Amino acid sequence: MRIPAHSVCTAIRDDIVAGVYERGSRLTEELLARRYGVSRVPVREALRTLEAEGFVVTRRHAGACVAEPTEQEASDLLEMRMLLEPLGAARAAQRRTEAHLKVLRGLVRLGQERSRRGSSEDLRSLGAGSTRRSRRPPGAPP
Repeated sequence: MRIPAHSVCTAIRDDIVAGVYERGSRLTEELLARRYGVSRVPVREALRTLEAEGFVVTRRHAGACVAEPTEQEASDLLEMRMLLEPLGAARAAQRRTEAHLKVLRGLVRLGQERSRRGSSEDLRSLGAGSTRRSRRPPGAPP
């Protein structure tokens, strides 16, 4: 998959969040550059940014690895999500349009089909896609 150099950081972050790279797994510049179709320079810059954001840990002579949150960090994150997600859902419901409902109905149908086929991996990708779509302001391009 070839992506613009400036999008490498976003792509790696999205893949970490989606579980493409497991916690603690090593991230080599060469592998990432090949995967995203870019040189190692934007990968190196992306890894520095992701380290500053807490997604990646860089160790001397070992390279970059996906960060492993502590039990306290995971607990704090869960607590924040429990507080914020209901507010976000309520706000999204208030601002929904018929187009949003059409997309949601389509996702439900697709999820039901995949569930009948036993495609649990596919179901996870539906959730990630709907989250990205729901964060976009109304009328924004996909």
